[in-house]
Amino acid sequence: SSGINAEYGGQGTVIDSGTSRQFSFQRTGYVIHSAIHAARSDLSALVHIHSRAGMAVASSVEKLLPICQHSVFIEPVSYHPYRGIVVDEQEKVELAANFPSPSKCLVMRNHGLLTGGATIEEAFLLMFYFQGVCQVYVDAGYTHRPVPEQFIIHDDVITKSVKDTLAVNFTAGNFGMLDFQS
Repeated sequence: SSGINAEYGGQGTVIDSGTSRQFSFQRTGYVIHSAIHAARSDLSALVHIHSRAGMAVASSVEKLLPICQHSVFIEPVSYHPYRGIVVDEQEKVELAANFPSPSKCLVMRNHGLLTGGATIEEAFLLMFYFQGVCQVYVDAGYTHRPVPEQFIIHDDVITKSVKDTLAVNFTAGNFGMLDFQS
């Protein structure tokens, strides 16, 4: 793995630099990830990206509305305002407060997207859906104009879709696992 295992209790001491020695410790990643891991024991894995669609939505959409089927998997979405490059330990408190349970998807304004899950598979699959929803927003032109009411999936349909999907495809604790079986 090229992932870096850093100790969260101190200043981000690198415990294991993974098999790749070409990547160094990144302070911004440490501040963001350590804030969430410290506040959210339910999230063992985090995925954070700066995709074009994700940054476009993070920079122009006040609130993601459920406009496509993948929207039902990412609700509720949380939002964190942009304060510049995240290196300040003080921002950890605000970041944690802006990403409360049960939300597992975070729009970091003017920055990018972050997902969390109980497993790496869950965090990755949520990011796949989250990024897809952002791409639909961009492709449909909703970063520049309001979403027409008739295209918003109503709460009762979201609730039923999530319930039905979980009952048919997932059992507790295995969200994303079927997608990664070899």
